[in-house]
Amino acid sequence: MKKISAVFSLLLVGILFVLTAPSGCLAVNAPDFNSSSLSAAPSGSDQAPADGKTAAKIRVVVKDAYGNYLEGDRVSITYSSDYVLSVTPSTAVLNSSGAAEFSITATTIGAYSLNVFDNSQSVTLSNLGKVTFYSPWCHDLAPGSAPKLLSATAISTSEITLKWEEASDPVTYYLVSYGTSSGNYIYGNPNVGGDGTTSYTVGALAAGKKYYFAVRAGNGCTPGAFSSELSATTWTTNTTSAPTAIVATDVPQATVVAKIVKATSTPEIVPTGVPTPAVKVSFFSGPLAKIVTPLVAGGILLVVVSSVLYLITKKKG
Repeated sequence: MKKISAVFSLLLVGILFVLTAPSGCLAVNAPDFNSSSLSAAPSGSDQAPADGKTAAKIRVVVKDAYGNYLEGDRVSITYSSDYVLSVTPSTAVLNSSGAAEFSITATTIGAYSLNVFDNSQSVTLSNLGKVTFYSPWCHDLAPGSAPKLLSATAISTSEITLKWEEASDPVTYYLVSYGTSSGNYIYGNPNVGGDGTTSYTVGALAAGKKYYFAVRAGNGCTPGAFSSELSATTWTTNTTSAPTAIVATDVPQATVVAKIVKATSTPEIVPTGVPTPAVKVSFFSGPLAKIVTPLVAGGILLVVVSSVLYLITKKKG
């Protein structure tokens, strides 16, 4: 009985220890993107000349979704293989504040997206922050902040309109970068407008395809940091509605009456080139012709006989 009581007491003490242990001592929860951060270290900057020597100082803070520091986790900074960056150290252990610091150098100018990889839990926080490298021969200050991308809206099968909030001065231009996968911007326009530009329509896109966009400002020869990323899908087909016919309901419609006229005779077709038969003309027709026609013929005969007799009598005299 005493042994059972002792075991029960130990279990109770263990449960109480787990429940009351400081949250920073437990790294059992996965890193959370929204709770974590990547920014300039207190002693340095997230911007540096791309001379391969001057380092940008980066401070990483990693927490779980409950805001607990993941003390003791081993983390590293990763980036796209297209970038030419050098990160020191390769990995670091998070301190009691969940923080670790890194130095980054580069030989190519640009603003680069950085990921934080928690080696202890095999979790990646993608695009947690940015680092900017400018020309070592350029002395233009970088924009004071990144623009804020507000919306990406498809307006046709080949166009998507972007809208953003301006970056802080100094700003002389804006550029747009985009691609068909998140964080992989293989297309772009290096200058979509000067200071004050807040929108741009990207064209020549494929129909029904999803694109990922980011915007950044620049000042002279120094680019600023990229905005957050937004995606949009172009229309599959252009849909245009046909105009609707408007019919006035208060105007009486006209009634159409078709009048059919029956032909009384069929037109006679006379072939060309064939002699047309003579037409016999008669001044009288019907029953009257039977009486008048013989009288006329007799009259003509009487006139002829009288004329002949007259000529004979005159010749004898």
